[in-house]
Amino acid sequence: MSKRVGSQATGASRRQNYDDRFDEHRSAHPELLELLIAHARAAKRSGRNRTSMRELWETVRGAHPELGGLNDNFHSRYARLIMAAAPDLSGMFRTRRLRTAEDVMVVRRVSAAARGKRSGA
Repeated sequence: MSKRVGSQATGASRRQNYDDRFDEHRSAHPELLELLIAHARAAKRSGRNRTSMRELWETVRGAHPELGGLNDNFHSRYARLIMAAAPDLSGMFRTRRLRTAEDVMVVRRVSAAARGKRSGA
C-alpha cells in the first residue's frame, strides 16, 4: 500500500506532507508547546499521573482563544514532544507505537529542537 493511483500521494510523500504541516503548525503557534507543558504540569501537581492530550488541548484552546487555528491532527505529536521536552512529564500520556522509523526520527528531531529552545541554545 505504498503507492496510490492518480494524484494521491505515496506513503512517503504523505508522511512528508504531514511532517511539513506539523512543522508549519509549530511555527505558527510557538507558544503552544509551553502552554501545553504548563497545563500538563498543573495536572500533575493536582495528583494526576496521566492525562489526555485531547483534554489539555481543549483546555488550552478555551483558555487562550487568541491562538485560533489549532489543528486537532497533531495531538499525538505534541504528546510525544511534551514528554521528550519535559522529562518530568515522561509517561503522562499514553501513546501508540509509531509505525515507521521515519516517524520516530521526526519526533526525535522535533524533540531535540524543543529541548534546545528551552535551554536557551
